[in-house]
Order: sequence, then C-alpha cells, then structure tokens
Amino acid sequence: MIIDYDSLHRPIAANAKAINYTHVEEDMVPESDRSNTKYSGFYLVLKTLELSRDFKLVQEKPTPAEYQGDSLLSL
Repeated sequence: MIIDYDSLHRPIAANAKAINYTHVEEDMVPESDRSNTKYSGFYLVLKTLELSRDFKLVQEKPTPAEYQGDSLLSL
C-alpha cells in the first residue's frame, strides 16, 4: 500500500492505495460499479492508530523507477 497522510499535525486517518491497484480493484469492486460512468476509482482509509499498530513500514518513499504498471518491482 502507498499511504498518503493529510498535512494535519496529527491526522486520525490516512488514504491508502494498493500497489497492485488493478488486481485489488477487480477483487473488491463489482464490475457493474467499475463500468459505471460515475465511477472514478477507489481508495482505502486506515485509522492512523491501526496503521501504526497493525502495519510495518517497508520503505519510506518508493521512487517511480521501482514501479512497472501497477506493481512494485523487487529490488
């Protein structure tokens, strides 16, 4: 996941986008919703408490060169 914090001093939640976005979207969002003209994608919202407690930081800021399509390349 790529976490995008708000610029608030102590945010209570953060937006998250799956690195393998296309695959997660296919699994989580019904085709009827994805094909709707009003659909503009999805994102996850994680509480910062849960994020700190349940997830491990793997990399601070991945560089664009590490991406290929919607997946993170092995380093």
